[in-house]
Amino acid sequence: MEMQTETDRADGTRRRPGRARRMAWKAANGLSLGGLWPWPLQPGWLQRPQLALPLRGLGEGFRGARLVHISDLHCGPFVRDHFLCRCADEINALEPDFVVVTGDLVTVPRRRYTQRVAKVLSHLTPQIATLAVLGNHDYGIWHPVMPSRWDAATDLTARLEDAGVIVLNNESRDFFRSRAAVQFVGVEDLWCSRHDPARAFKYTRPGVPTVGLVHNPDAAPDMARRGAQWVLAGHTHAMPNRHNRFHGTIFPTRHRHFVAGRYALGDSNNLYVNAGLGPARRFRSWQRPEITVFALQPARTGEPKPARRRGRSGAGARPRGQ
Repeated sequence: MEMQTETDRADGTRRRPGRARRMAWKAANGLSLGGLWPWPLQPGWLQRPQLALPLRGLGEGFRGARLVHISDLHCGPFVRDHFLCRCADEINALEPDFVVVTGDLVTVPRRRYTQRVAKVLSHLTPQIATLAVLGNHDYGIWHPVMPSRWDAATDLTARLEDAGVIVLNNESRDFFRSRAAVQFVGVEDLWCSRHDPARAFKYTRPGVPTVGLVHNPDAAPDMARRGAQWVLAGHTHAMPNRHNRFHGTIFPTRHRHFVAGRYALGDSNNLYVNAGLGPARRFRSWQRPEITVFALQPARTGEPKPARRRGRSGAGARPRGQ
């Protein structure tokens, strides 16, 4: 099935869906089916923002390198393998240099789902590497404090690595091209007891362009202070966190304004929150599944920081810190 030809604006903002689509979405929500209907109703309704990713000190070897960011695949009973494979085909058609996946690869940590998502990601063909970090669902049933009967995170990590995916569990990796270097740093989920950014950044080199990967955007300010020029995250499904005592206790959120899109972290660092691919919590038409395409560029001196947004937004490796 062909993908929709609708494109997103170059600055990452999205075109407003047509009236017919908005009415269909409202009808689905009226039947309490918001989040499930995008698949049968709009099987190709993906948003694909294309953005620059400026990095200080980026060498010419990585100028224009393409990085594709996806998150929250939530492979499980409500996400069809066919849909995820179609997303993988679209990513491959972009001919990326890097693909990064920022957590919640499964919804329920069962072996059949970890096996399925690893098989899907094995079909990705980036020029350099596919990298991933884990999210809260990858450790236990909805939350790391509700673990599964077996070590789901370890099993998922092993299956992903067998599929050729580099899983950054509090680790960093260097990549090189024509004397240029870029490093990726990944941390385990913020709600997990294994979350250890100090270990992840222990072997990073100052002055080398650094991209941080994490599932929960609440961890982004700390990663920026440790040297990540850009932090890529997911977790929110482009939906503001509920503001009540019960939800705040079970799912604590410090930075409620990190919902979707690009945010400034201080004067020169940035966060991008991906809306994710999975169906859960798709209550509004602008909360569409997302594949984000970044083009790496050297940062210009005095480049203005982005405005904060709420709601919608718009070649070998060397391991370190094992």
